[in-house]
Amino acid sequence: MKTISFRQDMIDLIISGKKTLTIRPIKPQPVRVEKPGLFGKTCYEWQGRELYWNQEWFLIQCPYGLIGEIICVRENGSLRLKIIGKDAKRIDQLYAADWEADGLEPDIYWEAKHKHWQSFYGGTEYDWENKPYVWVIRFEVKK
Repeated sequence: MKTISFRQDMIDLIISGKKTLTIRPIKPQPVRVEKPGLFGKTCYEWQGRELYWNQEWFLIQCPYGLIGEIICVRENGSLRLKIIGKDAKRIDQLYAADWEADGLEPDIYWEAKHKHWQSFYGGTEYDWENKPYVWVIRFEVKK
């Protein structure tokens, strides 16, 4: 069974039902290539393949699992999560509802989203300022 890691404060939010989504950086990050892609737009490549965000092969690459799979929380072996949705976006393209599902209070300001992300990835290649591409994984607790 695949596992996923969470800090204790995030586990507490999952157990309380306030966290139903996790946002994780895509590793490695897609790379912009200077060649015309679909419809003449500049394209991106991921691990040597031309990337269009809705391609099923790309979403299958998500290391946390496929929709419908059960993953175990590494720090709490009895906590199991069922993946019910996933997407790939840039960090600055997430909606307020995404951040709320990630455990932040509703109607938060940009600075709070930024601070939350930076608490995990600040000072790395996934720093907010680099506008990294992220996996957006929706889940439900498996009873």
